[in-house]
Amino acid sequence: MIRELVYNNTPLPLYKNALDAYADRHRAVASNIANASTPGFTSTRVSFEKQLTKALDRHGHRGIERPLGPADPDHPNNVRHSVWKDEDNANANGANGVVIEREISTMLTNSMQYSMVAKRTAGLFTRMRMLGSMK
Repeated sequence: MIRELVYNNTPLPLYKNALDAYADRHRAVASNIANASTPGFTSTRVSFEKQLTKALDRHGHRGIERPLGPADPDHPNNVRHSVWKDEDNANANGANGVVIEREISTMLTNSMQYSMVAKRTAGLFTRMRMLGSMK
């Protein structure tokens, strides 16, 4: 019962999914950098923000459509990331699909995003502990 209350009434599921996406993106970028000199290597990409924006639009956060319940698969808390090979840029640097400058920029941005969501998650748990200690 408490689990359902937390999951249905807080952004915790969204934070978890975002942290999963940022962790997978970090691993993908690290692999891309490690294979920068591997002939024929194809970069891996992780997408999360576009799916989240679409879900927020459908959820009514931007005034576009009706609000969704937490059990609805289109609810923002249910957004998942996707991982794919970037075939469009398979020969971006002449040998493979890795452009080091793009990878480093992606890693820095991703690190900031992960840090922000981790802090928001910690703040949510702090608020829940404070509520739990009230008598």
